[in-house]
Amino acid sequence: MTATAAAETVMDLRAYKFRLDPNIAQTQALSQAAGAARVAYNMVIAHNRAAHDEGRRRVEELTASGVDPEEAAARVRAQRTTDPALAMVFTKMGFNAILTAERRRHQEAAEAIAAGADPAQVWAGQRYERPWLHDANRRVMVSGVEHATAAFTNWVNSYTGKRAGRRVGYPRFKKKNVSRDSFTIPAPEPMGGKGAPYKRGEARKGLITDYRHLRLGFLGTIRTHQHTRRLVRACQRGAVMRSFTVSRAADRWYVSILVATPRETAPEPTRAQRARGGVGVDLGVNNLAALSTGELVDNPRYGRRGAAKLRRAQRAYARTKKGSQGRARAARRVARLHHLVALQRSTVVNTLTKRLATGYAVVAIEDLNVSGMTRSAKGTVENPGKNVAAKSGLNRSVLDAAFGELRRQLEYKTAWYGSSVATIGRYEPSSKACSSCGAVKPKLSLGERVYDCDQCGMRLDRDVNAARNILAWATGGRDQPPAPGTGADGRGEPAPPSPPGEGLPVPAQRSAKTGYVPHPATAAEQSAAHPHQSRTPIPPS
Repeated sequence: MTATAAAETVMDLRAYKFRLDPNIAQTQALSQAAGAARVAYNMVIAHNRAAHDEGRRRVEELTASGVDPEEAAARVRAQRTTDPALAMVFTKMGFNAILTAERRRHQEAAEAIAAGADPAQVWAGQRYERPWLHDANRRVMVSGVEHATAAFTNWVNSYTGKRAGRRVGYPRFKKKNVSRDSFTIPAPEPMGGKGAPYKRGEARKGLITDYRHLRLGFLGTIRTHQHTRRLVRACQRGAVMRSFTVSRAADRWYVSILVATPRETAPEPTRAQRARGGVGVDLGVNNLAALSTGELVDNPRYGRRGAAKLRRAQRAYARTKKGSQGRARAARRVARLHHLVALQRSTVVNTLTKRLATGYAVVAIEDLNVSGMTRSAKGTVENPGKNVAAKSGLNRSVLDAAFGELRRQLEYKTAWYGSSVATIGRYEPSSKACSSCGAVKPKLSLGERVYDCDQCGMRLDRDVNAARNILAWATGGRDQPPAPGTGADGRGEPAPPSPPGEGLPVPAQRSAKTGYVPHPATAAEQSAAHPHQSRTPIPPS
């Protein structure tokens, strides 16, 4: 392969996630590593927040003395490279600036105590009972530094408009037993499954010979609940492991190994995918998805199913005493219930998205505004909302269906399996238009679960009809819908027939959709309509 071809090689990134089965000592080591990463993260956050506050204070002083605000900000910005009180950490070099000195202080105190010094004098007024930071793994602490710098970088880019999407909040501190425990260790730290070396000093020697153990760097070899055959075979085909991320969910530990595989050519649809063609998908709450083939995918509603048990567990937690062992047990039970619902929901979404990505050449969906669909209806004191409780219940149902996660998985899985995703605009009246003749109804109530066309007499399930329209409009099989009340395709000619397959009408039920809003505000319009209050931190000058 030439240098030019190598430079143009596309790397496919995949993460193989496994649930770990650590023993007591390994569980303690995982908790300590996560705690060290959290401490490093909080140190960098504290340093950056102090530097940011000092810079803002100096800007305010200069402005109060009569200096132009832009000139004051420029002066403070020029001082950040020379004044340590204003220097903020945005790179891994912050580890040397902040944590190295702190690790050295811990090490000197530990050596003094080991030499016979009085801990009350050497380690007086400290937050921790004994010095420990020098014993923490350096790569773990670098992981905390990287996460902290990424948090500040994302906030600054979001505030200045360089980062698209929802506004990123001001970085906050992580709290033990509240924040998510995780840390990332990059290569070349030893990692892998079968064929990876055991850690020096472990009971077993040589290389791992089974598919139920993983070598995770300094943590050693840990048993897994699932087999690691897929990861091992990917590495045998030429994949390279980039890093591994250890995380905790409830009382379970997981590891996600990031693998990079060179891709010579983009995958093409298989013969079966080309034979089936495209499929339209209409997402909803009554049914998780309605396909243009007429199939209705049931919505298991795991969030609603587990709500009663979760409610009892949360009430039991509220009755416990703070700091007690009973409160810790109750908190673990609440976390396990939340995690169980998340696993059940993830299973359904992964199963559906893989079936769609591997079964069809094109998957057509709507560009849904999930954040707008789940916005609260409570309003303000001056202009209170209506049907707030009903809208709140609908919001929970929409979030329980995980529309955003379903689209995210479709986008990367279709790239894996040779298919593609096609979308239509979020304002297209897919439910109001007839998939047979193209007529558009002026109004269609949410309670009408069967679409009856006044022009051609077609009778079809409402969601299946919408799925057929989505497929036709996304793939160019039919022009965009004409004006409401017309039956032509916009050119004065009959519309092409809908895809084959009939959906069965269902009894009238509450709609899975939130209704067609003519012109809801976009994200930019919402930001303009609700300027940030004065309590919002000012970005670094």
